[in-house]
Amino acid sequence: MTLEEKIRSLPPELKKETEDFVEFLLKKKKQDFPETDKSKERELGLLRGTVKQMSSDFDEPLTEFGEYMSQKSAGRGKK
Repeated sequence: MTLEEKIRSLPPELKKETEDFVEFLLKKKKQDFPETDKSKERELGLLRGTVKQMSSDFDEPLTEFGEYMSQKSAGRGKK
């Protein structure tokens, strides 16, 4: 007996339960293997314009890393 025949032989309430379980398995598969679901690809530029203001010294070195950076630059000449 095939799976389809077995499902057909079930009473209506068990057919519904079987359908619910199959839906659960399909959702679980999408969670475990999201790369197979191409509909959820990232859209480029989705967050464009959400950062309104950035500090003028954003790219400046942090003072907290001054000692680390001086040790790192001193170590470059030792090779």
